[in-house]
Amino acid sequence: MNRIVVIGSSCSGKSTLSQFLANKLNSEYIELDQLHWLPNRQERPDDEFRNMQSGFNKVSGSMLISAGVITATIQN
Repeated sequence: MNRIVVIGSSCSGKSTLSQFLANKLNSEYIELDQLHWLPNRQERPDDEFRNMQSGFNKVSGSMLISAGVITATIQN
């Protein structure tokens, strides 16, 4: 299983690059910013966000994760 994490500042092209790589590598694409932010730019509570990330360990194939400058913990 391959896991690639692309991290960068806002508007740096990390989502574009990540989607391109995921397509080329036939990998699942996960954008942490989409999971982190609720409507109206409200932050998802930390414990809820961490619980969502814990499901990444159940992915059996390759995975490509895109993250901004938010705090993200990905555990193996």
